Amino acid sequence: MKQHSLFVLSSLIVGARSASLPLRYCHGTSFSCDSDVDCPSSKCTYPFEWTADSIPNQGYNRQVKVFIMMGQSNNVGYGEVGPKETEGTLLNAISNGKYPHLVGSINQETGNVESWSVRNDVRIVYNDNDSERGNVNLKVGWDNHPKRRGYIGPEIQFGHMMGHAYDHPVLIIKVGTGGRSLGWDFLPPDSSRYVAEDRSGGLWSYAGHGECPERSVLNATLATENDCNSCQGNNFNCPVYWASEEECSRCHNSFYAGWQFDEDAKNVKQILSRIDQYVPGYRRQGFDIEGFVFVQGWNDSTNNAQSSKYRENIKRYIEAIDVEYKEYSGSKKFVIATIGHNGYGGFNSRQEEVFEAQTSVDGSRESTFEGKVKVVDSRPFWVDKELSPADSFTHYNNNANSYIRMGEAIGEAMIELLPDRVQTLETPSTSPSISFMPSTSPLPSGSPSDSFNPTTKKPSLGPTIVESCHDSPLRMKVFIENEGKEKIKSCLWAGRVVDKIAERCNLPGVSTHCPISCGTTCKNVDSKARFKVQKPDGTMINRYCSFIAKNPSLRCTFEGVSDTCRETCQ
Repeated sequence: MKQHSLFVLSSLIVGARSASLPLRYCHGTSFSCDSDVDCPSSKCTYPFEWTADSIPNQGYNRQVKVFIMMGQSNNVGYGEVGPKETEGTLLNAISNGKYPHLVGSINQETGNVESWSVRNDVRIVYNDNDSERGNVNLKVGWDNHPKRRGYIGPEIQFGHMMGHAYDHPVLIIKVGTGGRSLGWDFLPPDSSRYVAEDRSGGLWSYAGHGECPERSVLNATLATENDCNSCQGNNFNCPVYWASEEECSRCHNSFYAGWQFDEDAKNVKQILSRIDQYVPGYRRQGFDIEGFVFVQGWNDSTNNAQSSKYRENIKRYIEAIDVEYKEYSGSKKFVIATIGHNGYGGFNSRQEEVFEAQTSVDGSRESTFEGKVKVVDSRPFWVDKELSPADSFTHYNNNANSYIRMGEAIGEAMIELLPDRVQTLETPSTSPSISFMPSTSPLPSGSPSDSFNPTTKKPSLGPTIVESCHDSPLRMKVFIENEGKEKIKSCLWAGRVVDKIAERCNLPGVSTHCPISCGTTCKNVDSKARFKVQKPDGTMINRYCSFIAKNPSLRCTFEGVSDTCRETCQ
């Protein structure tokens, strides 16, 4: 596939604006279609409807559809916007022809983005506990804090999808901040005090909802008035504990277990109580809370006690959200984005515990949440630091593609849950939002956003892939000739950069390991690459499919192997 020049891209954008028609994506590349030579018509599909600044607000006499986004720092978002020269930034992706639906205009001489497209049907406001920001139409750079204009979060693509799914005004409310755990900050009401081990095996007493400090000694006693201020600055080995929010505020500090849960609810309800200040032209037509998004998990995965209680806490959290917002109408669906740090490179035991707990509440696994909750596997959104703006493990290496793809997957999951959306998604066979084991191949980084067909009014990710196999989710060893050494790579790497796909897929073993990314056939074909696989006892080993073939009844059950050694394990 030939990479389009910036001049062509900017011309297409200007042309589409003037003609009030959407650009078309070439499926699998995120490039705009130019000709049948560059992109066969069978792969050409439409993106979201354009909403340029000049388009007047539509449908503001209809009920407002409200979505509430909660969580910690990856909900806030750390995908870097620039600079253009740095791989993994949004501007770099756009300079390579990706995400034209986010661009308002491009300077045809320099190729620089001059303005961002604005969704006049989607409003966004953010309360970070200290202040309220935004209250503007959704666009890149909507957050008016000087330190936040250079970042994007999952709300960008999620907001585009919600705006497209509804013929109503949409309000996205973001709340919270980074460094928050479900086992302490978000601890839901009715969570009781409990005892658990720390990493060294010691037993401690942990706070229930409304109590403080976070952790006390095993035989801690209920504090008396004489204990007031006795544990200032001591949140982890206090000999007493306080059992009410008022006592915590007066005698310890302003925080208690579940403080962020309560603060989020307070801030959301304040916004909803004066919704006319956030939705231009609001005429008391009412609003519905259609969905909640929870992007969280990292902090709990660093704490033995909190990871061990995550399964119990996440279920209670969803139930508590329902109770907290019972006075409001709407579908109130729930989408969770799992932790995905390190991609398919493997989790430690605490991370695995949190990940498994998160996926356990999906409606397909937890009958009480059927049709209510969907869980998005975030591992496919990981991009290694070598192809990202920063070495920031907790924030997906600040890669903008990661946050766009996360927002898109959350949006897909939410749309599948919603009963009265105007438009629907055709479920793509490679969607990471509908699988919790690495048995499906994610779209390559920079894959097209959901596309728009003006005839059917249904967004989709393009043609359905009918191959009966997937890219291997396991990382492989690849010899990089110009560096003279082997490196561990994933199939995301193979298909990530459009003009390097052919080069990478021609390396030994890559095309059989990553048939979807490389565009080759894979039915009943074993990978010829050496790959990293985890044994049931947690040991990581490097093996070929010939090793699997010696004991397929056992080894084909190892995670990811059946999608790697396809012939052996069929």
